[in-house]
Amino acid sequence: IQFILLGCKKTSSESHMLITRLSIPIIIIVECISLIFITTNVTSASPTTRRGVLFGRSAFCVRGGGASNDSVSTKVPNDISFEEEETKSAWNGEDKSAFAALDHPGYSIYSNPITNTGGWLAHRAVWKAEEEETRNNKCWIKEIIHKLTKFDYATMPLGRGPRILVLYGSLRPSSFSRKLAYEFARLLELLGCDVRVYNPEGLPVKNPSLENELKVLELRALSHWSEGHVWASPEVHGTITGTFKNQIDWIPLNTGSVRPTQGRTCQVAQVNGGSQSFNAVNALRLLARWMRMPCCTNQSSVPKAWQE
Repeated sequence: IQFILLGCKKTSSESHMLITRLSIPIIIIVECISLIFITTNVTSASPTTRRGVLFGRSAFCVRGGGASNDSVSTKVPNDISFEEEETKSAWNGEDKSAFAALDHPGYSIYSNPITNTGGWLAHRAVWKAEEEETRNNKCWIKEIIHKLTKFDYATMPLGRGPRILVLYGSLRPSSFSRKLAYEFARLLELLGCDVRVYNPEGLPVKNPSLENELKVLELRALSHWSEGHVWASPEVHGTITGTFKNQIDWIPLNTGSVRPTQGRTCQVAQVNGGSQSFNAVNALRLLARWMRMPCCTNQSSVPKAWQE
């Protein structure tokens, strides 16, 4: 409200800029809280109950280009030992307890430069830069997290913080969809979720003969591990990017008679380089519906986020 009142005293363009800066974090917070609430309540339900959930959709559209609640540590785990020989068993998720363990080599800020596996905590790079004092501005999420009401997961059906997989659809080094995905990941982690961000670099184009590639095994195992997804894609030629669609194509359609993604919560977002649009979000909704993923219902558009 203070931002809006202040903006009313300025020109319309300056007012719009102030409101935009305020609305971006608010929308991200609302989307993440909605995602957690649905995930902790729906994921623990029976398959029959999951199929009966109304398929709303959560959408956050941008125009422009596991820890406990109170003891989240920003300390960075040891990065992957790149000299170690990587085996498929470490990434295919067959050993569910080992794949879910917090000491898994995937919990690192940087991906393996050879195989591109791991790097699930890439969103923490901002925090690391703050600790090393190589970043001037502070992460806004850490500044407001103490003001947010947190869930008591022990009293909820899931019994613990939900496992969230974050996918983004751009390989550009300064990708805005990646930055948006990292914003969601940082907020969800500080809200007590176990968050893993998948790096699409090195994932081959869908080809059944390449199903044993490490990046394919890693993506499929992460999808099975997860209980909720966050999807963020740029809009290119009026739809989602091939980079994002390729990740979805690699997730199996079914395992027996059940889709691997069935009942997992989905939150979708898009980033545009030009005018406001919802084409990519609509495409993501179709994918989520086809994969039987219940979602939140909010949809918002924030223009010119690349200027912020």
